[in-house]
Amino acid sequence: MSDDLQRRSTAWTWTARSVAAVAAVVAVAVVGWRIREAQAPPSSVRPIVWDRQACDHCKMAVSDPAFAAQLQTEDGRVYDFDDPGCLFQFQDAERPRVHALYFHAMRGDEWLSGDEAVFVPGVRSPMGFDLGTAQRGTPGALGREEAARRVLDDPKRREGP
Repeated sequence: MSDDLQRRSTAWTWTARSVAAVAAVVAVAVVGWRIREAQAPPSSVRPIVWDRQACDHCKMAVSDPAFAAQLQTEDGRVYDFDDPGCLFQFQDAERPRVHALYFHAMRGDEWLSGDEAVFVPGVRSPMGFDLGTAQRGTPGALGREEAARRVLDDPKRREGP
């Protein structure tokens, strides 16, 4: 083999190895980014598949958007509920490190953050906690802590739905 051909072959081998090394580094970076992204808390409500997803507390289907709720943890886990009362009981029992809370408004197609939401008593809800979610400032509504206390202090609800 001539020296010129050998130099070209060596250069080609070096180039192919360099390209393979760069491709491997890029692949590892993409996988690392995807893993980090998967573990990060969501930045908004994660969509719920109505009538297909089970409540993470009572295991019934989350089917009525007007009473849905969602809890997101600091480590990126997302829990869906069919009734605000289920979220309150889950939160009391599991004590998750909460990143965000969302409650679906009982009227309209709007999600409210835990800070915006208030709870209207006496509204028939899927699991019988009878709390509907409304925007802060709604007359006669309970704050989140008061609504949770009402659910947790109800003697017929101590064992869950």
